Amino acid sequence: MNPTTLTLHMSVDLAHGGRWTSLRGGSREWLWQREDPRRHQVRPGDAFVDAGGLAHARPPQPPSLSAENPAAASPPSNGH
Repeated sequence: MNPTTLTLHMSVDLAHGGRWTSLRGGSREWLWQREDPRRHQVRPGDAFVDAGGLAHARPPQPPSLSAENPAAASPPSNGH
């Protein structure tokens, strides 16, 4: 298999907290988007108008490594 290079172009919305709004590459948009007129009125800290962005372009973090469950990421006890 030959490696392939894919150039990505990213857009962020700095006025609304720096959220990634576009990730394009290979003639494709990689981030889910929903056009909603309310999207341009939100401020940092407001509830999301949509559910798009970088967090929805990558797999979720495994529960064993999550901050909510630090014991699961600890090495097993050897019984001592």
